[in-house]
Amino acid sequence: ILTNSHKIIEEKKWDRLKDFLYSSWPKNLGSIENIDLKNKKIIINYQNILIELNLFLNSTKNLEILYNIIKENKNKIIKIEEKIKEVEKEVKKEEIKKEVKEKLKKSWYESYLWFYTSNDVLVVSGRDASQNESLIKRKASENDIILHADIHGSPFTVIKANENKPISENDIFEAAQFTASYSSAWKEGFGNIDVYWVNKNQVSKKSPSGTYLSKGSFMIYGNKNYIRNVPLCLAVVVEDNTVKVIPQVTAEKKYKEYILLIPGNFSKEYIIEKIINILIRNKKRINKKLIKEELIKNLPKGGFSIFKLHNFS
Repeated sequence: ILTNSHKIIEEKKWDRLKDFLYSSWPKNLGSIENIDLKNKKIIINYQNILIELNLFLNSTKNLEILYNIIKENKNKIIKIEEKIKEVEKEVKKEEIKKEVKEKLKKSWYESYLWFYTSNDVLVVSGRDASQNESLIKRKASENDIILHADIHGSPFTVIKANENKPISENDIFEAAQFTASYSSAWKEGFGNIDVYWVNKNQVSKKSPSGTYLSKGSFMIYGNKNYIRNVPLCLAVVVEDNTVKVIPQVTAEKKYKEYILLIPGNFSKEYIIEKIINILIRNKKRINKKLIKEELIKNLPKGGFSIFKLHNFS
């Protein structure tokens, strides 16, 4: 077709050229989209791909040009794909950064001692007198329940009320064990202690005339609801490649593996090393430094003993 086209072009019979091309072009090679007589080019639509052929050149030369165009475009496509991959990597990095930032954003209660009960109710305790003060005065709501161990040197603990999850007896007992374990009873080596709970409106900073309440101290008015002989026992559990310290009763209901601690004669430093070695021995993926920091911060004051290894060797 191209050879015959050359002859017609040489004769400058343009109308005949058009008729010849339209009538002679094989259907299996697509359809003629346009004939550019000025530039002596023909545009072919082959499977929705536009191909430009030069009527002055033979088929070999046209194929060579097409090959070079394809090669050039292929290289461009490869570069574009590489660029897309680079952009995707950057987007992924930004997503990871955003995710990390979200995780690093702490909820208000994370500066306190805290855990979620087996019923998924939030329990928060003060670490010291200053936190006891802020917890009761600023964070406790009217429908919350307040707990305190029956000993001087106890955290105030708040069970946060939730419309969708009423506070149950189990929630109260789990919070009571948490309160007992972080009281001075642990340092004294007690095995158990009484804990009482009251409603928020029974807790006041107003003291009787002539008396003064120090920071972190409050008056309790009305009846106290006692939970007798609450055992001092905390569980260390692994979650999200780090550890949490929660009440024994909570761990038994929520976790398959846990290490139970009770008051004892071993130092905090010694027991932390023991816990880390247990986790490593059981092939737990942990950050040793992070876990050490978490345990130093979240274990109570006093001595320790490992009471039980549940599903740990």
